[in-house]
Amino acid sequence: MDINARKNRSGNAMELILAPLMEQTKIDLGLTLFTQKQFGTIEKEVGVSFPQLLKNKKFDFLFAKNSKTLNVEVNYFFGGGSKQEIINSYIDRQNKLKSVGAEFIIITDGQAWNGDMNNELDSGFDSLDYVLNLSFVRRGFFKEILKKYFI
Repeated sequence: MDINARKNRSGNAMELILAPLMEQTKIDLGLTLFTQKQFGTIEKEVGVSFPQLLKNKKFDFLFAKNSKTLNVEVNYFFGGGSKQEIINSYIDRQNKLKSVGAEFIIITDGQAWNGDMNNELDSGFDSLDYVLNLSFVRRGFFKEILKKYFI
């Protein structure tokens, strides 16, 4: 099985794990939730004009309320691969979103973070505002971040 197929399958599994938590957060905080859409397709609905370089990009989850948006990307790393490039792409996405007043959260987990991934993870912690894992989400940190941003 090729690397991209495994990557997509683990990413999809992570989305399935988090989908009920995202739905519950949407209900609890009175937010609108979009999943697996392109930024450009929801601009009118959320009242935000996203940067041109993001308009054709898909997001995993996006919360919106009163012209405020927060993008949530999720992944699960089993091992090997190009983690630094992925972290760098998330840093770039956060910067583009911040340029229009939007927020960004990454929820990441997996065995790869236990090994030699510390440099990549440190890079993410240094540059990203919010790096969470499943345990943090389940403990309520994710919901607290959204409350602070939206309410």
